[in-house]
Amino acid sequence: MQAGKSQRSVLALVITCALILGFGIPLIPLVGVDSAEGTEVSAASDVATVSAENSLQNGSFEQPDVYQYRETSDVPYWKSTTTSGNIEIGSVFKNGNGDNDSLHMRTGEKVAAAEGSQFGKPATSNGNDQYAELNSNQASSLYQVVNTVPESKYDWGLYHRGRQGKDAMALVVGPKQNVAPMKTSATSNDQLQQIVTWVSGQQDRDFGLDMVHFSQTGTSRKITVYTTKFASGGRFDTTGVSSPFSWSKDSRHTERWELWIIVSDCDEWYGHGEFNGDEDPDASYIVPEGQNETLFGFVAVSTSTGDITSGNLLDAVRFRQYYRMDFQTPPSGSGTYSTDGETPVAFDSAASKSDYALVGSDVTVTAKPVDASHHFLGAYVGDTFVDADQWTANADGSYSLTRTLTANLSVRLMFSANTVVYNVNGGDPYDSDNPETGHEIYIKRGSSYTNKTAATKRNDDGWRFTDWKYDDDHILGVNHKITYGSKTNDLSISQNDQTVVSGIPAEKGITLTAQWTYRQAFATTPEEDAEYTSFLNEDPNGVMAYINIPRLKSTLPIYHYTIPESLQKGVGHLRGSALPVGGKNTHAVLSAHRGLPTSRLFTDLDKVRKGDHFYITVLNRTLAYEVDRISVVKPDQTKELSVQPGKDLVTLVTCTPYGVNTQRLLVRGHRVPYNAAQAKHEAADSAVSSFTVYGFVATYGTLAIALAGIAVLRRNAAARTPHHAADWPHSLTVSVR
Repeated sequence: MQAGKSQRSVLALVITCALILGFGIPLIPLVGVDSAEGTEVSAASDVATVSAENSLQNGSFEQPDVYQYRETSDVPYWKSTTTSGNIEIGSVFKNGNGDNDSLHMRTGEKVAAAEGSQFGKPATSNGNDQYAELNSNQASSLYQVVNTVPESKYDWGLYHRGRQGKDAMALVVGPKQNVAPMKTSATSNDQLQQIVTWVSGQQDRDFGLDMVHFSQTGTSRKITVYTTKFASGGRFDTTGVSSPFSWSKDSRHTERWELWIIVSDCDEWYGHGEFNGDEDPDASYIVPEGQNETLFGFVAVSTSTGDITSGNLLDAVRFRQYYRMDFQTPPSGSGTYSTDGETPVAFDSAASKSDYALVGSDVTVTAKPVDASHHFLGAYVGDTFVDADQWTANADGSYSLTRTLTANLSVRLMFSANTVVYNVNGGDPYDSDNPETGHEIYIKRGSSYTNKTAATKRNDDGWRFTDWKYDDDHILGVNHKITYGSKTNDLSISQNDQTVVSGIPAEKGITLTAQWTYRQAFATTPEEDAEYTSFLNEDPNGVMAYINIPRLKSTLPIYHYTIPESLQKGVGHLRGSALPVGGKNTHAVLSAHRGLPTSRLFTDLDKVRKGDHFYITVLNRTLAYEVDRISVVKPDQTKELSVQPGKDLVTLVTCTPYGVNTQRLLVRGHRVPYNAAQAKHEAADSAVSSFTVYGFVATYGTLAIALAGIAVLRRNAAARTPHHAADWPHSLTVSVR
């Protein structure tokens, strides 16, 4: 074939990826292919780094240097799907005398490359005066496989020219395949061509371009297609599918491809994508998450003459790389970001920001607390915490940090309110050692605060302060110390010179809640006993309610008291705790034996797990509870049976370890909406236990519920005294957390 006008292809591909400061990732071809065999071959000689201009490697086809129209397989970085593997390179003829001959087009015009020397000027061996022809001796695809950064963006641009009239090509971008694209004959299509052919045949869709006759010059809209994986022999894997192509992703069509159809006439070089004279937001490719290798293919689609052996000149293929930036902040502060001194863009907790910026841009982030009671701690930049000390403090109370964008960037601002908050939980205002701060204490990093203050109630209404609660696992006395270490996640609480809890994030802070108990222990009278037993006494057998525990496959009756008569028949209700009827600010305590010969009762209570449900049927309705806490306590530890404001709780209690009975197993549930269908499903295998009293007392596993702090219910009848009655009284003094 004859040589055409020298030109240089331009493709602009921009990667704007997830925001992490680091080093730029080179765009490197990874795989070459022997098209005749369809097998992967080493391309070690093709390894390249990103150039200063962020160009696709050898995007202007200046390597190798040719002096006439030439077909060669030795084109660095590029691979061809022609059966020979060759690529046709066009060049201005260089005779050393300034006489440049070239291919004559239909117009009779001599054609130079899109970039480089012009006619009448001597061409040099390293001048930008070469281009490629996609239709060499057959229609084919040129491609490179490169390392890419997941979630990054490429803005692309290229120059394209018809040879005898309007020619059409396509840019196809997608995941690198285990099998390289290939043609099996000069007239067959490789996989990239097959994708384009399928798209062109979908005439019911508007692609923004004439896809039948290619009568318009320009670029189509971005088109997204899903295919099955490439197979050998220029095919797709069609196992289990009627077609390898689809408009949507499914379990078989997993490979996402984005493509653009490009049409240009032969009268001049036409810029497309980034180089069409304005910014085209459609001319970009965002690398999917997890895709580290990407195939960029340039596909011959059609020629004006129908001759597949000539047409579609390509030059100046380049990309421009962008990285993704993500900015987040909690409600306790706000921020802005700007690139290269442009107008700052604000973000807050209600509107985090994601954006892209050109590689090498200077990105400035500012952070500002929402008010004077909050403090800027620093920010996570990627996975690295950059302390506030490394930011610039500004006069307006904000902080700023500037970084050069060399990789994806993620910035998460961190603020804290006052480090420690003492919640008096209904008591008098907290009077700390520093009256100016009240109940909110701010601790600077590297310092500590020692508390010596108890919560009080001026109106002596029978309640007394017991301790400060951090969480369900940590109860503190009046004297304790809060320390802010050298790191942001290094708040700790100590007591009696022993660390109680550590590693608390400063942005979370610490809230300590006052715990209260009612001072009075109630000794009941016969009249009060009669009143108690009258509650829920609608059943002639003395059953006050029923409890169904699907995990135990049993439904058990609930009786008044935790006395032997009750515990030998079923579950006892702990007098003094809330009746098992539900409601806010209630905490019912139900107990049962383990190991009774007549029934298993709570023998298998240790098999219950968090998230399990149990159901209480009372007064013709069913209450549902979800297990949220399982613990083992000593007999004198009663705090977990306290009422918690606003909560509806039920705790199931039995002795543990089984047969030893030195401790108590507590299984607590909180009220959740009753779902009849779920309850029916859970109870499908639940067998209703039968309780026959054989007239004897269990010889082991006997449970006498009540703990220190539980007032003794004095009764004269010795038969009502449970085992270990001296240790385990059977009524409860109400306490509230």
